[in-house]
Amino acid sequence: MRDRAWRRKQEFKKKKEVSKHNWFSWFDHTPKHIGIKSHSPCLCSCAMCGNPRKYFKEKTLQEQIFHVLLDED
Repeated sequence: MRDRAWRRKQEFKKKKEVSKHNWFSWFDHTPKHIGIKSHSPCLCSCAMCGNPRKYFKEKTLQEQIFHVLLDED
């Protein structure tokens, strides 16, 4: 079982990696945004980043592939 020091080290490494890269031009490098970006893949929940089922009432890509594979069998 991992201890608290190991988890802190992993979090420090992830935050260092996030602060080193510049994925978005609108991404501010404040400690708050670095922490959010290190814990989640996107900073917002807009229609481009969110679940297509919620915004467009359509199936996700994984579900579409699954249904295509079922129809071919």
